[in-house]
Amino acid sequence: MKDGEQATNIVPIMEEALQECEARFRNLIEYIPGVSIQGYGVDGIVQYWNKASELIYGYTAEEAVGKNLADLIIPSVLKPVFQSCLELGTQVTTSGELFPAGEVELLSKDGTVKTVYSIHTVVVKEGRDPIMFCIDVDLTERLESERKLRESEYRYRSLFESANDAIILIDGITVLDCNHQALNMFGCLREQLIGRSVEPFVPPTQADGRVTTEMMKDKIEKSLQGQSAVFELGLYRYDGTAFDTEVSLNSISLQGKAMIQVIARDITERKQMEEWLRYISMHDKPTGLYNRTYFEEELHRMQTGRFDPVGIVMCDVDGLKLVNDNLGHDSGDSLLSTAAQMLLQCFRDSDVVARIGGDEFAIILPNCPPLMVETACNRIREITANYQASSPPFPLSISVGWAVKNDSSKSMQDVFKEADNQMYNEKPKNRDMFRVIFDEMLTKLKPE
Repeated sequence: MKDGEQATNIVPIMEEALQECEARFRNLIEYIPGVSIQGYGVDGIVQYWNKASELIYGYTAEEAVGKNLADLIIPSVLKPVFQSCLELGTQVTTSGELFPAGEVELLSKDGTVKTVYSIHTVVVKEGRDPIMFCIDVDLTERLESERKLRESEYRYRSLFESANDAIILIDGITVLDCNHQALNMFGCLREQLIGRSVEPFVPPTQADGRVTTEMMKDKIEKSLQGQSAVFELGLYRYDGTAFDTEVSLNSISLQGKAMIQVIARDITERKQMEEWLRYISMHDKPTGLYNRTYFEEELHRMQTGRFDPVGIVMCDVDGLKLVNDNLGHDSGDSLLSTAAQMLLQCFRDSDVVARIGGDEFAIILPNCPPLMVETACNRIREITANYQASSPPFPLSISVGWAVKNDSSKSMQDVFKEADNQMYNEKPKNRDMFRVIFDEMLTKLKPE
């Protein structure tokens, strides 16, 4: 076959291949998802309108082709720019980008504004008018998502900053963020907390002796597993002052990384109030000693035998009624308070000194053999005698009785009764002696 004949046969094959390639390309851009492609001449008349253009702008290809693009999707404010673009298209001599791509707001069929990322190109073929293409990526959903995210972040930040509780975001042991209430709680500036380790604010041990790091490790692990972690925690302020908090830990994910959100409330005042309520529930107001309720609880606890030998001392302030009737209840309360302070001087810190009635006191002495109990009773008599010798404003006499439980064969109630009986055996003599001393005092107080 001659060369000319071969060339003649190849041309149709090449044209067919070219047409097939062009068809595949057209099919690709026709159905490419999310990318709107419009082709139009330098006169602005639409020549091509793909499926994505139909979805984004609402016009079918039949509605758009043959119409001026400016009448379809170009808003009034951009029509001068679009006209300049058309004029520029008539001047280009080579294919390529007409001007830099960027975001632009266009119109859909129903008047909705569509924000798109738009690329403008021109295709120049010899002997043909240039064809311009507008390639748009719809940003509406993405921008709406960003707007909602910003609103969500704003709402979160507003709640974050206006919360009554301290909120702290921690990565490991580093503080990433905190609200204003956290700065108030720790008594520091933002730069003194953000980006810093939590260690200076955490004591090595808690009030109950637990090691703080071990306790926190367990709580954080539970939080990361989605379990609730609410507990009380002692912390330090920036100046080193200790205070009590109620803490809640929550695991949150930021940028694919698990963080710990700490919500803390300063409960120092509440703890102080609880301690005060606990104190007054166990103590007698006029004397500051333990009250009968606490005494009876301790009496029951001593029954176990772990504290044997256990002693009980019973005391009665002689002549309290005489003082109340003749000098008033304020004087009577003063007498009781004096007696209470004297009794505290006669016993160990581990002993329970309580006021169990109007003029009655009782003391529990754990791990105390009989000789030590008797010695304590003698100290009461000795300190009372010294008080009397000091010419006090009014006399004081205390009747004393005691007993000891050496083993489980005797109940604490029996020991209590034995000590009480012994005290009442001593009381008549002391009461009569007190009346004589008290009458002498009253005589001296009467005006001549």
